[in-house]
Order: sequence, then structure tokens, then C-alpha cells
Amino acid sequence: MEPDKSKSRKLEGIRLNPSDDYQLHVFLMKIARQITDEEFKEIKFYCSGKNGMAKGILEKIEDCISLFRHMKELNMLSNENLATFQAMIWHLGRKDLYKQFVEFCKNREEILHFFAPSDKPANGYIHVDFHIRGTKDFRRQDLEELRNSLSNLLCCPPRHIIIDGIEPTSSIHITFMIPEFCIEYLLEITETEKGRLYSCGVDRFKVDERLIDCIDFKDNEHIPSLDKDVAVRKLLQTNKQLERDLERYQIAYEDKSNKLDENSSNHSDSLRELKNAKENSEEELNTEIRKLKNMIHEYQLSCLQLTSDLERTRKAILTDDDQEIYSRKDGGLTVLSKQIIKVLQTSRACEITSDIMRTVQKNRKDIDKLKDHIQRLVNSEVFDEVYKAVLNLISIEDAIAEKEGSEYNLSSTYYIDTDDDDDSSDDYD
Repeated sequence: MEPDKSKSRKLEGIRLNPSDDYQLHVFLMKIARQITDEEFKEIKFYCSGKNGMAKGILEKIEDCISLFRHMKELNMLSNENLATFQAMIWHLGRKDLYKQFVEFCKNREEILHFFAPSDKPANGYIHVDFHIRGTKDFRRQDLEELRNSLSNLLCCPPRHIIIDGIEPTSSIHITFMIPEFCIEYLLEITETEKGRLYSCGVDRFKVDERLIDCIDFKDNEHIPSLDKDVAVRKLLQTNKQLERDLERYQIAYEDKSNKLDENSSNHSDSLRELKNAKENSEEELNTEIRKLKNMIHEYQLSCLQLTSDLERTRKAILTDDDQEIYSRKDGGLTVLSKQIIKVLQTSRACEITSDIMRTVQKNRKDIDKLKDHIQRLVNSEVFDEVYKAVLNLISIEDAIAEKEGSEYNLSSTYYIDTDDDDDSSDDYD
């Protein structure tokens, strides 16, 4: 059974890696997780100094990933420029990390990815364009061999020979950033050294506006031009700008997304706090309501008890058969009046009894005014009981006053008639 070619074509269109640097990023993340804090400080120190990273930038970088990202922005680290990173790992003395670096270099893809060079070289470097004859067989390994050859010719470490652009035209143009102090030696290389560059695929290179051939071109032979195809160069520059814009938009999107998540989280926290506060307030309110209801209930019961006591006392005062109360010598009516007032003053439910008593004494003759004062002093729910008790008290006091008046007259006659009575002292006692 033959495979379905349409499905194969669909699979070919699937992007397996999210970016051309995906494998490099995975490797860098793996390395970053294994680097200690002290080793991180060492790497930052390697990046400092003249023509290195600015001190202020290094101080702001707080983790390995941020450092690697900044190295990429400076072209110090990329799929084509790993020499600097290799040297850093070597100087850390971490053989395990260096072994992982070697494995990564062996297993990475051989395909070259085209990209436009930077608008201007880094400080202390100069752009040098190399023309590579043919395009079919030039691989990443060939690119590394060319860089190593330049390193040997210029007596310069490979990490200072930085690949800054790979552009396709009718052939391949490779742009290196080479230290400025090495340019003089590059312009004066011997024929033998030119032959070594030619063996790496270079037939001519260009420094500023000066062209140097690595072979002698025959009269009828096509001489390649290092003047880059304007259309291709424009496309590469446009693609580079689009990549920058995309990165900027992605960063802006992430920032807005993070702010939205943060605001959403803050709103959720605020809602939870408000809900908890509401529940607590409702619980406290219910507790206070229960307390008030209990107080009102106790107040009502006490008022009922007070009313009952006053009514019983009033009846006792008005009962003529009670000889102890109406004794002419023991002052029973006065004692009873004090007892009634004491009952009012010591009642659990009537903490404002003293105020009521003052109101009664002041306004006893003006019933409407008395009633109005009592309404202001007590709760409306118990007003009727309290007002009834006050009226009972007034009636009791009136009865006492009436009885005291009649008793006074009786006692005057009694003391006159008992001057000759030998048992009068006993009755008084």
C-alpha cells in the first residue's frame, strides 16, 4: 500500500520547533539550571571590562537566562557564535558542563540559517564580507573551519571572530566582525594564506571598499561581486525588522497579560476580603441583635416583676387589717415607702430608675409631661410596663400621704390620751 502523499505534504508544513534558536535555548536553559551563584558571578566578571558589557547593565542582570539573552543581543552568543560561551564554560572548570557543550555541538543541525548583518559593527570591530564560491555544500562545519582559519591567520582567539550575517545571493556572503587591530594583518596576508582561505571556500573578501582576491581570476572567468543584491538585502532587512517588531509586540502582550492577571488576582482577593468582611459583619450584627433581644426580654420580665411587686405593695398599704403597717408608733408607712423606692432602685431591669424617680417627683402633677419624659428614658417596647409601674408608685405615694395625714391626727389624740397609760411604752416598742 502506497503512502498518502497529501498527508506527507501536510506534515511537511508543520513547524516542529517554535524558533530557529529552539535547540540552543533548550541547551542554554539546561546549563543555566546547573550554574551556581558563585559561577554566575564569575561569568558576569568575564563579560565586564573594556569593550565588554556596561557595569550598569551587569548590575541589573540577576540570572543566567537574562545574561545569555543579553549576550545574544550583542552577537556574543548564537548558533553561529559559540566560541565565547565555550571559553566561559572552560574557564569555570566544570568538566561536566563542557562535556554537555561538546555533545550539543555534535548533535545540532548542520543547516545554516540566513540572516542580515547588523547595521554597524560593535565597538572595536569592523565588518569584513567574504564571498563563498558555490552554495550547495557549504555547511555549519565549513563555517567553523573558516572562522578557525581566520583565527589562526590573525593570531586572534576564535571567540573574537564573530559571525554577523549570512546572506544568499547567487552564492553566499558571510559577514564577520573582526577586531579592528587585526584588519591590518588581514590586508597584508600572503599568497599562501590566501590559499588557505580559498581552501575554506573563499574566493574574495572585502574590507570597507577594498577588494582582495584569494585566487587569480582568468580573463574569461566570471568574477563574483560583493555588491549585495539590493532586493535580497532589503528582504533580509525587512525580515529582521519584522522579527524585532514581533519580539516587541510579544513582550508588550506578555506585560499586558501579566498586568491583567495581576489585576484579576487583586480583584479576586478584594472580593474575598469584602465577602469575609460582610460575613463577619453579619455575624457580629446577629450576635449584637441576639444580645439586645435578650436584654429587652430580661428588661420586660423585670418590669413585669416590678409591676407585680408594686401592685402587691399598693394593695398591702390599702389593707386596713394590716396592723403592723398602720401601727401608730412604728412609722410603718415611711418604712414601706423606702422599701418601694429600694425595690425600684435595685431592679435589674431598671438601671435608669433614679432618672424615672426624679422625673416622677418633678412632674407628678403634670401627667402628660411625665409620660413624655418616661418615653425618652425607656425603650418603647417596655414603656407601657414602666409607665404603669410609675402610676402605681404615684398612687402608693398618694395613699401614703393620705394615710400619714390621718395617722398624724390619730397619733396626736393617742399621745394625749395615753399620758396616764402605763403600757404605752410597751405599745410604742
